[in-house]
Amino acid sequence: MLRLIKRHLAGCEKTSETDFKCRAKGKSAKPNCPFYAVGPDPRNPGGKPYKAHCETSNESIAIARLHGFERTLYLEPDKKPPEPIEKAIDDFVATKKHKSDNRQRKCKRLLGKMAEFLKASFGHRNITDPTKVDLEKFLQTWDGKYSTMKADRELLKGFWKYCYDSDFIPKNIALNLPTIGDDRQQKGRVPPTFTHEEDEGIITSLDRCEAIFKREGREVAKQIKAFTLVQRYTGLAIGDVAKLKQSEVSGLKIFLRRKKTGEPVWTKVPPFVIAALKDMQPDSPEYFFWSGQGKLHTRTSKWGKRMQKLFVFTEIRVVHEEKTRRSGGVLKDKPEIVTVSKATPHMWRHTFVRDRYLEGMDVADIADLLGDDVATVRKYYSCFDELRREKLLARVDQSWENDPLTQRLMQEYTHLTQPA
Repeated sequence: MLRLIKRHLAGCEKTSETDFKCRAKGKSAKPNCPFYAVGPDPRNPGGKPYKAHCETSNESIAIARLHGFERTLYLEPDKKPPEPIEKAIDDFVATKKHKSDNRQRKCKRLLGKMAEFLKASFGHRNITDPTKVDLEKFLQTWDGKYSTMKADRELLKGFWKYCYDSDFIPKNIALNLPTIGDDRQQKGRVPPTFTHEEDEGIITSLDRCEAIFKREGREVAKQIKAFTLVQRYTGLAIGDVAKLKQSEVSGLKIFLRRKKTGEPVWTKVPPFVIAALKDMQPDSPEYFFWSGQGKLHTRTSKWGKRMQKLFVFTEIRVVHEEKTRRSGGVLKDKPEIVTVSKATPHMWRHTFVRDRYLEGMDVADIADLLGDDVATVRKYYSCFDELRREKLLARVDQSWENDPLTQRLMQEYTHLTQPA
């Protein structure tokens, strides 16, 4: 078995390799004397002893690395050495090449933070080093929105499941990770749909786009109108509208493949939506709302800011917040009170589903129009809002009227409660 020793530097008072408590000479700074792992080498009995630099002066990290060295030394001959964590991350991200660039960046960013945390906190370098407790401590460092942390947890679990399925680790240590926050938060949330009044207000404001987007120019104002109408009547995500090709529009029909899933979407829009597309100047010969150059997510973000400006003008769910604004591309010195809208372009997608439900459309047909599967529509887009709730309650009233027993009991109740 290996053991730790310490190689004391010239600025340290200590000299014994078994004394891990360093002390500086004189008034100099405390030296970072490095640890080494030493011991007999099982691969070369009777030969030169094994010695490896732990590359740290931290005892707990050195112990973790010593254990890693031992696992490597005592592996059975037919077993492969453990994968480095960074290599496993690269392999996992490579499986996401069919996903959007934004999704791939999110994977790299989250898993990169995990690798840094495991290395800095425990000295873990190989994929077999971390434990479930280590991952739980990583989760405890998270903060932010509940929905974001919940999604990150699923991504983290997906990575460790991939490592287990790929035989990088003997056990899936992320299988039973604790949940993030309280799941009941999601069940009680208000569905992000526009009311009929908000819907009408936004569409009415489109006739004033030239005044709203005066600085951007008349053509941008026309694009805003067309962009909003396409979202409103298709339920497409903002990224899918941003990358809408001219060749994907034929007559009143639109056919495209979703940016997020690659699933096909067949849909149809009213004639005035096509008229709005024809009335505007496309950004390129290929796309309506994108030049085709640069990153699509950058262009999508630009359209999100334009939609935000439209929502604020229409006074849709506006609030006042303190923010540091930019002037000429440079952040100002002091924050200001600005008016922002809590509405987002993605609310058109939820509103589209809500309206199809109210019309009595089958959930499978709605899923086809969205380019999603039925399970996704039921999980994310079928939450109750006031309109759907009132419609269902009206059906309950109708069922009472059609039930003879209920009618008889109602008559008895009315007779008993009437004043004598």
